[in-house]
Formats: sequence, C-alpha cells, structure tokens
Amino acid sequence: MARSKSPLAGRIVLHPGRERSVLRRHPWVFSGAIARADCSDGDIVEVFASDGSWLARGYYNGRSQISLRLLTWERGEAVDEAFWRRRIERALLSRALQPDHCSSALRLINAESDAIPGLVADLYVGQDAERMSGPRTAALLVQALSLGIDQRLDGLVRLLQEMVIPDRLPQLGGWQQLAIYERSDVDVRHLEGLPERAGPVFGDVPDRLVIEECGLRFEVDVKHGHKTGHYLDQRLNRARVASYCRGAQVLNAFSYTGGFSIHALAAGANSATDVDSSAAALAAAKRNLALNRLDESRHVLIEGDVFQVLRTLRDE
Repeated sequence: MARSKSPLAGRIVLHPGRERSVLRRHPWVFSGAIARADCSDGDIVEVFASDGSWLARGYYNGRSQISLRLLTWERGEAVDEAFWRRRIERALLSRALQPDHCSSALRLINAESDAIPGLVADLYVGQDAERMSGPRTAALLVQALSLGIDQRLDGLVRLLQEMVIPDRLPQLGGWQQLAIYERSDVDVRHLEGLPERAGPVFGDVPDRLVIEECGLRFEVDVKHGHKTGHYLDQRLNRARVASYCRGAQVLNAFSYTGGFSIHALAAGANSATDVDSSAAALAAAKRNLALNRLDESRHVLIEGDVFQVLRTLRDE
C-alpha cells in the first residue's frame, strides 16, 4: 500500500495548440504536449494552456508517456477526500442501477470510465471454495495502474472499505464479511515506473471463491488468476454465445477456466472442447464443470499451444 499525497502541489504548461484534447475532455495528456512542468512525479497539478488560461486538474508522472491523467475540468472542484468520495459514490450508484446483473461479481470501478484514472476495483461475492459453507465473503480486488493512484491508494481503500456495503449492491446477493486484496501485479505498472505488487490489505481473502453467474457457479482464483481472477467483462458475451449453442459442438480456444464452455454446455451444447496452454486453468475448468454437475463426457480438455492445436484439428 502507498502513502497519501497532499491535495495540490504543482503546475503544468502545455505547448501551443496542445490544449485541444484537454478542452475536448480527453483524460490523458502525453509527454510531448508538455512545455513546462513545475512539480514532482505523483503531484496533483493545475494544467494551463500556453496563453496562461486554466484548463484542468490532474496528476503528473514524468516517467510515463501518459504524463498527465486528468481528474476535473471544473476549476472550483478541489481534489480532496470529498472529491474521491463523490467519484466512488457515482460508480456505486451506476452499478446499483443494474438489477438484472445476474452475477455475484462485478467491476466496481473501471479507471477512466468512472473518472478515477488508474484505479480498478473488482468485487467478488461468494463462498470459500475449500469449504463451500459458512458466511459469504465479498472480496474486493484493487489495482493501482498509475503513480497518482498508487500514492493515494491507502485513502481510497479506506473509502471503499466504508462505502462498499451490501445494501448498496443488492443484486450481488449480500455478504457477511468484506476483505480487500491488492492485485497490482500487472506489467502496465512498469510503464509508470512502478514495481508489481500484490497482497492482503484488509480481512481474510480466501485463495479461491465460488461465485454465481447467470445460474451457474464458477471457482475464481482471486489472488493469482488472470485479470483479478475472472474475465468479468465477458459475462454478457458468455451468456450471448450460450444462446446459440443448443445442439452444437463448441471449440473454446484460449479457454482459461472454461467460462464459455460451461455456459454452452449448460445451454444444451452437445460437446465443448477447451484449449489452453495452462494446465492450472484447465484443471479449474474441470472443477467448474463438476460444480455445475455437467456431463464430463461432453467436455474435452486439450493442453497446448492454441495455434498448433488448431492446425492439428484442421488436418485431422
């Protein structure tokens, strides 16, 4: 976890003509657009055009090609605790307006899309896969993808711990305990001059949680799995593809833990073949099949390089 930063500590002036994207409210400013930077890396700064007019406020990192990530275009809006609270509140409200979500997991904060550049927070609600009993745990997985967020992560986590409660997200089915785990173990941090980092922040996060998705159950490795354990952005695609699969033979390349295949088999596919280079991912796919009491004889697992396997299947 990272230390807190002071609310405001610097000034940026852009080259002539480079203010256009800022005026259009693009959240990034690249290093080549900056004429002068009177600040330190990680500072929240005021951004000015070459003629001295105020443009926006954001945080700066001279080590990154994306040197500025903009936070507000309202000069009177201070970037303080109340600012972050409002942004998190707005993200929570937008998720609460999705009553047909049909999953006990969701992306709570999606960086620039929720006007919090560099912060990702995924929430998984379910039971410990080792016990499959006891209280439901909400595992909040946070990723700091920019220096500005990394230096303010402690304060943001405190706000999330306070604000993420079952009543705000009733579509997830409720939970009895919240735990927070950092998953800043992504190589994009290197572009910010930051090392990868992962570990517990608050509470006890199980190694693997079992979540629900559209009437099915999936085991999620929240500490080591791809992304934060489950490809949450593919939920609608998994359900949509399944709707075409009755009676079909399904080939799932780069299958990971078998999400598309499990949905397809549950929807009546005759068979599903998962191809992935990871033995661990395929083992998880097999466990997911069992979790949903699907016929093992209809599920084929192939470990190997997908492109080579596809060539082999083509030539058979």
